[in-house]
Amino acid sequence: MQKTKNRIATISIALLLTISIGASMILVPNASAHTPAWQIPTYAYVEGVPNPIGVGQTSRIIMWLDAVHDGALIGNDYKFTDYELTITSPNGTSTALTFALISDPTSSQSYTFTPTQAGTYTLKFTFPGQTLTTSNDDPTSAFINDTYLPSNASATLIVQQAPVPSYPTTPLPTVYWTRPIYGENSNWYTISSNWLGLAGYDAGSSAESPPSGSSGYGSDFPGDAVGPQTSHVMWTKPLQSGGVVGGNTVTIPGDTYFQGSAYADRFINPIILDGMLYYTEPIASSGTPESLSSSAGAYGPTDCVNLQTGQLIWSSTNVPALSFGYIYDVQNPNQHGVWPPILVASSDNGISVTWQAYDADTGDSLFNVTNIPQFGTSVIGPNGEYLMYYLANDGTPTNPQYYLGQWNSSRLWDGQYIAGFLPSNAPPITDGSDPSLYDWNVSIPSLNTPTSSPSILEAFYNNMLICLNGALPVGFATTTAGSPQPPYTYFAINLNATRGVVGSILWTQTEQPPAGNLTVSYVGADPTANGGLGVFVEYHWETVQWVGYSMANGEKLWGPVGNETGLSYYNNDLMFVGQMAQYAYGKLYTCGYGAVVYCYDLTNGNLLWTYGNGGEGNSTNSGEPYPGSYPTAIYAIGNGIVYTTTMEHTFETPLFKGALTRAINATTGQEI
Repeated sequence: MQKTKNRIATISIALLLTISIGASMILVPNASAHTPAWQIPTYAYVEGVPNPIGVGQTSRIIMWLDAVHDGALIGNDYKFTDYELTITSPNGTSTALTFALISDPTSSQSYTFTPTQAGTYTLKFTFPGQTLTTSNDDPTSAFINDTYLPSNASATLIVQQAPVPSYPTTPLPTVYWTRPIYGENSNWYTISSNWLGLAGYDAGSSAESPPSGSSGYGSDFPGDAVGPQTSHVMWTKPLQSGGVVGGNTVTIPGDTYFQGSAYADRFINPIILDGMLYYTEPIASSGTPESLSSSAGAYGPTDCVNLQTGQLIWSSTNVPALSFGYIYDVQNPNQHGVWPPILVASSDNGISVTWQAYDADTGDSLFNVTNIPQFGTSVIGPNGEYLMYYLANDGTPTNPQYYLGQWNSSRLWDGQYIAGFLPSNAPPITDGSDPSLYDWNVSIPSLNTPTSSPSILEAFYNNMLICLNGALPVGFATTTAGSPQPPYTYFAINLNATRGVVGSILWTQTEQPPAGNLTVSYVGADPTANGGLGVFVEYHWETVQWVGYSMANGEKLWGPVGNETGLSYYNNDLMFVGQMAQYAYGKLYTCGYGAVVYCYDLTNGNLLWTYGNGGEGNSTNSGEPYPGSYPTAIYAIGNGIVYTTTMEHTFETPLFKGALTRAINATTGQEI
């Protein structure tokens, strides 16, 4: 019976919204004004759902009118005001609430309520009436000077001592399962993560993908990753000629086909969306364009493959090398849920960025976005939107005027851009430089000095930007005869409106260059480390050491630390600098040509464990033949596991034997 009531309540609310929208159309007159002013009757309604409910469970109280405020839209404040709700408990005590501005354009307002007593609660909703005026309402409205008359309504909410049972949740599967996941099995999200690709968080560039909500560094831990816990091969698929060439017509006996480790990787930037694997096939020795740009070189068709079975779903030569996947969640009165997955190929002409968007289910072209400003820093917001941060001097070098703006990809689907999601043979082209695509643009006067040279190092959604003023030390070789290098300053810009003004400076921390003309790099941060205060890290190249700073105030916490094996020096050239350092679970993980994985506590810099320099089950030793130890790279972190593989800048031939992919317990360092 309870399930039936809940469904009826849901259907009733949906019908209410439909009727209210229809009512707004009926009430709008053709005339622009009228005399005398109208006295418009209203009818009030209030309900608590679900009803009945148990003590300590959450009820949603919904209040609404039959009338709809003229001109009310989601994006404006032409709404009714001063709804009053009085909740009287079974013991007679009352709580009165006033809602100054109604949130919904259909004249409805909800309130979340958790009863603490068993018995009957009384809910009373009072609308005090409202006269439309030019000062508070749309001055072009035909209802100016008209009055919506007062009305009220009451209802009861039955609260029982025992909790009302909810519909049972389908347990996680223990046997073979397939996609798509049935929509009611919402808790299965914990076993079904996506991988948005290398450029998934830095549109138009080749920066590594970070955890959701941050950008650019320490990128192999997306936060919700679900990785394998066994080494079973599920399927294989040919990609290109490989293996031993054969015969004696080559320089090195037993030579193999070049596998592309230097600049021509054969399988770069795979993307996983909804259980489908997307990748671009290489052509001859060109590989997939390393810059992830279709203009960077030749490429073959883009393929969509079932990740579980290896079945080819579609293949298209019309889809260029992919940059990232886009999963956009829309939550508004007209839609609750995620758009079908999108694939984006991003290209950069040095001035601006262009996105070409494709339907991930079919490979069909959807739309293009041109003239996206070149940004170096972006994050993914709570609904999958791409937020890019623009910090620039709109003045002159001698009279700077620094501004910070937030570009929001979700605004592509607002207003005039709603057609951007309609498939067509000639996809619409939208202008990414449109000012309406910015959430905000604020001045930062504290940076307005001629000596300022600020840049964004990393962004964290609804938290902060970690920035640098000046230049990080670059070592003896790139200075004039090793002349002393100037101090450098880290600072943080606020992005959280509840903490203060967005764009305000949270802290500044000036550091002296380390002794010995060392090269210093910023290599990422973990905002969850150090009890949630956050830690960011810099790397000293020549000494292969790490230094930790507090994200809360910029002060140094620890370091330099690290007594890593000598070949770890060549981590510098392994891949991107940011990939040397990975962050997860409040820890810093590092590895490289030294073939040893190091795990440091981000709170204090203590070395917690190493992998690769021990005995059986903890060794990367290759034996007597070269290389001696297998150069190792962290390729992913997820579900408490650090995944590593053997990696070289260029593998020499014939290939050395016995290289392995490894799964290591992220807490203990034990080989899995």
